[in-house]
Amino acid sequence: MNLIALRAVFVPAVAGFSLFFGLLAGVGAQTAPQALQGPEIAARAYLLIDVTANQVLIEKDADAQVEPASLTKLMTAYIVFDALRAKKISLAQTFDVSERAWKMPGSRMFIEPRMKIKVEDLLKGMIVQSGNDATVALAEGVAGSVERFVQLMNEQAKLLGMSKTSYKNPEGLTEAGHTTTARDLSVLSTRLMREFPEYAQLYAIKNGVWKAAQRPTTPTAICSCSVTQASMASNRPHRCRWLLPNCHR
Repeated sequence: MNLIALRAVFVPAVAGFSLFFGLLAGVGAQTAPQALQGPEIAARAYLLIDVTANQVLIEKDADAQVEPASLTKLMTAYIVFDALRAKKISLAQTFDVSERAWKMPGSRMFIEPRMKIKVEDLLKGMIVQSGNDATVALAEGVAGSVERFVQLMNEQAKLLGMSKTSYKNPEGLTEAGHTTTARDLSVLSTRLMREFPEYAQLYAIKNGVWKAAQRPTTPTAICSCSVTQASMASNRPHRCRWLLPNCHR
């Protein structure tokens, strides 16, 4: 089998967990297949698959249970995309920001209580900025509460055959029993790509920018906040760079 092209997507996670997805293009019958050796990376578990053939190419402890960290947001996105597909919500619809969402620790989109944020902007805040505040706002807007949303996540995991996955929250902060595996995440990510290709471009955005109404005292003012990919990669708390004057919070 001749390997003409191999394209892989590498998705790192905070907890030292890595996941690979590969697309295999072009095969021949002239030479015998050669075993691929796994790369030397600092990861407890990983998986490389040919998505089109559903074939595992390389794996390491793919069934070991580990903390998914921000890869939890893949399932959160699946639930939101499914709600959009069912027309239960729309991208232009706005969700309120609760105190719970505002107080979320970790990476944030920097939304505040009493703001009304479009679903489209919250998705960008979750996917591009890995915002825990945006994630909770989406969970509450879709399901009414974080607890109910987590139930939907676990129900969907069972439907997808993710038998070794258990969700305790929608954002991925460390919590007892909040675990998954590389193999389960490969199932989820493949389904995301196949069922919701129209949202794939969200995962290609490098800089997170969103616009929201200014505080209630000046409702006509428009603010824009940007958090770069470099700042997201650092271990320091994210700082929002307001792009318009009089918008710093």
